[in-house]
Amino acid sequence: MRIRSDQNSCNDQTSQPIIQAKHINRDMKMTYTEAQIRNEACKELLRARGQTLTTSELITRLTKRLQPTGKDAEIATNRSDTYFSQKVRNLVSHRNQSTGLVACGIADYDSVSESWTLTKTGRRHAAHLK
Repeated sequence: MRIRSDQNSCNDQTSQPIIQAKHINRDMKMTYTEAQIRNEACKELLRARGQTLTTSELITRLTKRLQPTGKDAEIATNRSDTYFSQKVRNLVSHRNQSTGLVACGIADYDSVSESWTLTKTGRRHAAHLK
């Protein structure tokens, strides 16, 4: 089942970042917010062939590039993955919420292949991120 994004549900100003996030400081031990992870996921999708990646590929790429530390690097209670990877997985469960990638028209999610694909709006958004 492929879920299409609603291009008008989040923000019509494509020249401005649609999903706001704080600056990421990699020198400090910190936890990443879901907003930061959404933006970083957009950057990874923009770099990917066809602007498409599975959630697992996003976890691998983001973990390698962002190198989570502290709480984010810990294995979550009663789980086999880290708090950071769970936040990346939350992109799926929160995709249709007000700031979700699908709700904002940033990406489409295909539940069969468990993959994300940037929309035209998403490509513009990702290109404006630092």
